[in-house]
Amino acid sequence: MMNKINDIIGIGFGPANIAVAIALEEMYCDKSVLFFEKKQNSSWQNELLISDSDIQNHPLRDLVTPRNPRSKYSFTNFLFEKSRLYEYLNTGYTFPLRIEYNQYVTWVAEHFSHLVKYNPTK
Repeated sequence: MMNKINDIIGIGFGPANIAVAIALEEMYCDKSVLFFEKKQNSSWQNELLISDSDIQNHPLRDLVTPRNPRSKYSFTNFLFEKSRLYEYLNTGYTFPLRIEYNQYVTWVAEHFSHLVKYNPTK
């Protein structure tokens, strides 16, 4: 059996490597890419998902907007795709809630599940 050789390997599939996956896709990179994530799925700071706590960052400082404001992977598009944009705009929160931002990170990661080996030791 022959193993495939990948051009790019990422260890972990949290926000940093998810942002790398987005950039590679949006730059039409023709390299083979594979990420290894020790968890069962991609999430963001699960241990800090306290009810009504926020991320203390502007929502435009997401995984992609500073690099590509027109990206389909923006936090704003996540809210729109989930039919929650107007609800979010009317909440009065300055920053996104941590729970909602975790949902955003997970939503983006799902778009790249074909590039990730989750829990590779099992």
